[in-house]
Amino acid sequence: MAINFDKRKLPRKILLPIVLLALGVGGVVLLVASKSKPAPVQAQEQSWVVAVQSALPQAVAPTLALFGRVESPRAAKLTAALSADVRAVPVREGLTVQSGQLLVQLDDREARLAVARRRAELAQIEALVDSEIQRHESDLAALAHERTLLDLNEKALLRARDLRTKNLASQAAVEEAQQAVERQFLALQTRSLAVNDHPARQAELQARRARAQAELELARLDLSRTRVSAPYAGRVARVAVAPGDRVTVGAVLVEMYDTQALEVRAQIPAAHVATLQRTLDEQVLVSGSGRVEGATIALTLDRLGGQVGIGSGGMDGLFGVVEGAAGLALGAFVDLVIQLPPVADVVALPYAALYGVDRIYVMREGRMRGVQVTVMGEQRSADGSARALVQGAELQAGDAVIITQLPNAVDGLKVTTPES
Repeated sequence: MAINFDKRKLPRKILLPIVLLALGVGGVVLLVASKSKPAPVQAQEQSWVVAVQSALPQAVAPTLALFGRVESPRAAKLTAALSADVRAVPVREGLTVQSGQLLVQLDDREARLAVARRRAELAQIEALVDSEIQRHESDLAALAHERTLLDLNEKALLRARDLRTKNLASQAAVEEAQQAVERQFLALQTRSLAVNDHPARQAELQARRARAQAELELARLDLSRTRVSAPYAGRVARVAVAPGDRVTVGAVLVEMYDTQALEVRAQIPAAHVATLQRTLDEQVLVSGSGRVEGATIALTLDRLGGQVGIGSGGMDGLFGVVEGAAGLALGAFVDLVIQLPPVADVVALPYAALYGVDRIYVMREGRMRGVQVTVMGEQRSADGSARALVQGAELQAGDAVIITQLPNAVDGLKVTTPES
C-alpha cells in the first residue's frame, strides 16, 4: 500500500512548536529585564545604650573596708605553781569574772605543812641568835675576870721568884706559879678569841635567819598559790582541769582575757599605711565601726603593727574597742570600716564604672574613651552602699563617665544615652 504525504502541510507542523518556544523564551527574557532592582543594603554600626555620670571632683573623706579579728594583749594562761590535786573549779568557760575571784582551788595541805616546817626552822635559828647574844655578854664579863686572874697569877709568880732568891721557896713552887700564869694566859686568849669571833658567828646566824625567813615566805607564797584567782576582771576562755586532777608545776589551769583591753587586728593595704601613720603622728583620731555577728562596735585606730609579714600586702593596724566590747569574744572575726582623712579632687563613682582596678570609660563624641585612674578609697552611704573614689590625670571635670558595665567595652565603641 502506498502512502502519500502532503508536502505543503509538513513545514507548518514543524514551525509551530518552534514559534511557541521562541515566544516563551522571549517572554521570560522580557520579564527578567523588566524586574525592578532593590536598593543595596548598607550596614549600620550598632550603638550601645549606657548610663553616664558627670565627673565632679571634690574633697571627700574616704572609708576603708577591712577584715579583722578580735584579740587582747591581756590574755593570760594561769598555770599551777606547785604540784597538787585540784580540789574545786567554781567557774566555767565563757563566764565573766571579777578581779580576785576564785577560779581554781588546789589542795593546800602539803603547802600548809611546808609553811609549818619553815616556821619551826626559823624559830630554831631565832633561838640560836638569842643564845649567841647571851653568850657574847657572858664572854665579855668573863674576859675581865680572866685578865684579873692573869694579873694575880703574875704577881704570885713574882713573889715565888723573890722567895726563891732568898731561899725561902723551892724551885717547884716557882714552876707551879709559872704554870698557873701560862694556863691563865691561855684561858684569856681563848676568851678573847670567843669575844672577837662574835661578829662572824652573829653574821652567820643572821644569814641563816634571813634564808629561813625567805624559805618561810616562799612556803607561804606556795600556800597562797593553791588559790588561783582572776588577775583582773574579764572572761574565762578555757578551763583545762576538773576536781580530782593532779597537776604539776607549769600545767595550764585556766585561760582568760581582759574584756576591757580587747582590740581588733586588721591588715591595712600598703597604699594607706603612710597616710594613717602620718595621721597618728599628728594625733588625729581615726575612727570606725565594725560588725560582729550582727552587732555594731565602735573603734579607733590605736597604733600600727611593728612588723610586716612575709608576702603581706600591708601592715597590721590595731584598733581599740570604744563601745560594744561586752559582747565580743576573743578570736571573733570583724567586718570593719574606718574613716580616712579627706582626699582632695576625687570623683565618687559606682563600682560598675571600674574596669579592672585602674580604668574607667568616658563618653566623648558618642564613643567610649578609656581613662587611667587610681582608686583612693571608697565612700559608704547610710544605706550601706559603696562608691569608689578615683583620681586620674586624664579625667576632666564634667566628663560623662560611663557607669554601665559593658562586657565588650573597648576604645571607640559607639554608645548613646537613654535620653539621646
